[in-house]
Amino acid sequence: LGGADGDGAEEGKWRWVEGPEGKEEGGLGRQFWDIATDSRGEVGESGVNNSYLNWNGGEPNNSGGNEDALQILQTNGLWNDLPDTNTGPRGYLRESDPIDLKVMDDAHGGHFELNKISFKRFLESTTIDLTNLTNAKDALDRVLEAQEDVVDKIALAGSNASRLTSEIVALEENLAGKERSLGRIDDLDIARAASSLAKAEIKMQAATSILAQANALFAQRNYIQELL
Repeated sequence: LGGADGDGAEEGKWRWVEGPEGKEEGGLGRQFWDIATDSRGEVGESGVNNSYLNWNGGEPNNSGGNEDALQILQTNGLWNDLPDTNTGPRGYLRESDPIDLKVMDDAHGGHFELNKISFKRFLESTTIDLTNLTNAKDALDRVLEAQEDVVDKIALAGSNASRLTSEIVALEENLAGKERSLGRIDDLDIARAASSLAKAEIKMQAATSILAQANALFAQRNYIQELL
């Protein structure tokens, strides 16, 4: 799940090691859980800096003394500590901070960015208590706030879609322009071929005419010789 215990730091200090949080504190990662022993030898466990926590009951327990990897359980989505060796799980979740998507070369040879779309966290847990008016109003406010956020993100998504649509239109127009150019080139080639054929026809007709005149002159000469 992108978290680790004692990964380059003290044992018992769980940190996020993936995403933007993994770059904090000199690359150690942002700490979210601490297991510490006080001066009386008593062990205490607590979250750090009001971090979001979702441990399964009795976890983390460091069973076997080497459970330093953070696992999310498939059955209920709760967290578990697990040895960082091959113990069965095949998939994992990785959180990455959304960023603007850079398009380095568009249809016109320019550059632009598609706006990132990220959502807020509205609930601290997966349950809502509606047994009193205050909680109900708070839940309604959160839902309305979520609705506003979704509307805003829909607008961003629409803007990105419009930008991509304009790129598609530009590419289609570019392609159509090239096809028209190829058509004009083909027409020019046909015209050149027709011109060449016409020239050849004219030359052939001229040669035929010359031969006919020559034959006529030759026949006249023979007739004159017969008269003499």
